[in-house]
Amino acid sequence: MTNNIRFEQKRVHSPFVNNAEFTKFAVIMTIHKSLKANVEESLAILDEARKVAYQIEEDSQARVEALKDLASALAYAGRYHEAKQVQETIKNSAVVKAKELRELAAALFSAGSIYSEEAFSVFRDAKKMALHIKHKPTQMKALKELTSIII
Repeated sequence: MTNNIRFEQKRVHSPFVNNAEFTKFAVIMTIHKSLKANVEESLAILDEARKVAYQIEEDSQARVEALKDLASALAYAGRYHEAKQVQETIKNSAVVKAKELRELAAALFSAGSIYSEEAFSVFRDAKKMALHIKHKPTQMKALKELTSIII
């Protein structure tokens, strides 16, 4: 991407502004214009990235990772409302919910027999959520990780 911003130095006759100061100002303004143009291009790129992220197979780990990166980039670009929407999508995905339930079940199992009933209940919920994952490789991975906590 090449910016076609021209550098123009105007002669100013003033006791307060010498050529070096004006040149510095002109350079700063050129950089500002360049960054402004890049921000607009960057926002267009983020919009395209969003389209691509949502085309990744639903409930796949790749989609979750892409959406995390997108949310971060949107927040960095000052598009906080959109970043929050993407975060909600991530939080509500079966992949993330299954992982959270698996981690809770693992913690309950490791806490001892006093929590075994709760651990098995959460384990069953995690299994149900893992079975709701549409992307089969991710589903199999979630089930494998789940079974590893009780072996």
